[in-house]
Amino acid sequence: MGWNSLRFPAIVVLLATVPLLPTPASAGGWGVAGFAGYNTYAMSDLNDEVIAPINVLLSGSGYSMDEISGGLGFGGGIRYRTPGSLVIGVDFERLGGSSELSVPGGSFEIDTAANAFTATLVYYFPSASRARFGLGGGLGYYSSAGEVTLFDSGTMQEDTEDMEGSGVGFHGVGAMDLALSPTAHLEANVGYRFAKTTDLEIAGTKQTTSDGDDATLDWSGLMTRLGVAFYFGAK
Repeated sequence: MGWNSLRFPAIVVLLATVPLLPTPASAGGWGVAGFAGYNTYAMSDLNDEVIAPINVLLSGSGYSMDEISGGLGFGGGIRYRTPGSLVIGVDFERLGGSSELSVPGGSFEIDTAANAFTATLVYYFPSASRARFGLGGGLGYYSSAGEVTLFDSGTMQEDTEDMEGSGVGFHGVGAMDLALSPTAHLEANVGYRFAKTTDLEIAGTKQTTSDGDDATLDWSGLMTRLGVAFYFGAK
């Protein structure tokens, strides 16, 4: 058997083994990320049971307190990019949100900040470009870091009470990953978050709604994140 008869089978075998060879694009790795974004919140109990009665009392005075419907969030965490199409993220996120009212004689502020610890799994669809798009979801633990603050300008005294509550939530997102370089990746997520406390305590007193149910802090709504991830040892 001569070279010509061997050449074609040899080429076929060589081509068949190419997909099995590791490539830089398929390599996994660990990384860190930082992000920020705007989020919307439900906060129906707080708006209905706390802010609405304040506005009823102030009716006709020209003063009113804005309802809390959203806020900025920021955070960071770690990433693991699998050799396939999955990226796993574990993050800490600080959710912000507040409403403040100043009237003659003092001011009143409600801060609905939260500390969130989340885990997210994203599947990215195959792409020949530097940009990949995917879908993901995950779970989170949410703990209130909010406060209610009253300031009396007559006595110059300020009274701050903690708002306490926690709960487990979940989220789903559409995701984009843009490789700025082998090391740096731009991340963008847009999705929906369901996250509220099981109950709400202000100054150690459990709050209830007008129906007698447990009042809650509710950060459910649109969630967005825009940030950068850096992967170690990427080439």
